[in-house]
Amino acid sequence: VLVLLTLPVTLITLGLFIFVINGLLFWAVASLFDGFRVAGFWSAVGGALVYSIISWALSALILKKEHVSKSIQHRIFST
Repeated sequence: VLVLLTLPVTLITLGLFIFVINGLLFWAVASLFDGFRVAGFWSAVGGALVYSIISWALSALILKKEHVSKSIQHRIFST
């Protein structure tokens, strides 16, 4: 919902505003849970950036493994 509401700003900033939204969400989660603390807004944006990079890397690894697995299955069953 937040992405749709902020779509014009996101388009103007070429998608960089998504990090601000994620930072605000990190900050909101830190205020809701006692075990999760964020020092400030820029720390939350940094945490959102690190989270995005880790999520992207893991997704790339998983998709690559699935692609290799399907390629091997295709070779085995096509002969």
